[in-house]
Amino acid sequence: MRKTKLALTALAVTTSAAILLTGCSTVEDVLHKEKRSTYENPTAFDDDSGIEAPWLPEDATGIEVTRSTQANDAAISAESYADLSSALCAPVERQSAPAYQPGPEVDVFKISHAFACGDWTVVKTDYGWLGWTPGHPDEKAQSPS
Repeated sequence: MRKTKLALTALAVTTSAAILLTGCSTVEDVLHKEKRSTYENPTAFDDDSGIEAPWLPEDATGIEVTRSTQANDAAISAESYADLSSALCAPVERQSAPAYQPGPEVDVFKISHAFACGDWTVVKTDYGWLGWTPGHPDEKAQSPS
């Protein structure tokens, strides 16, 4: 009986240590089927994210990404004062909403207009921009890119 308790205690300690050493984010990735990442600027984002988001302004900072670990769904929030490129994005009526909410909470259902930027739908926020993919096919059809 005592050996069983010792074995169970050792197993619990080992499991806890393994979780701490591999990082809580790994556990979250598995349980919630999403991955969260942050980047200081567009260069770091482009170098490490594996996501193509050409609409992301060059002055963007505090870039937060949440994406699915099982599909191509993703959302990006970024602090920025720059406008979006008219060569990449066109104003549209918002018909979609993000599956994830990175960064400060934004109620996109109170926002009637967005920008169609290729595969991305992007809205202006108090802090910069919130973009998500996939957007509605009608939004994408109006995008110049």
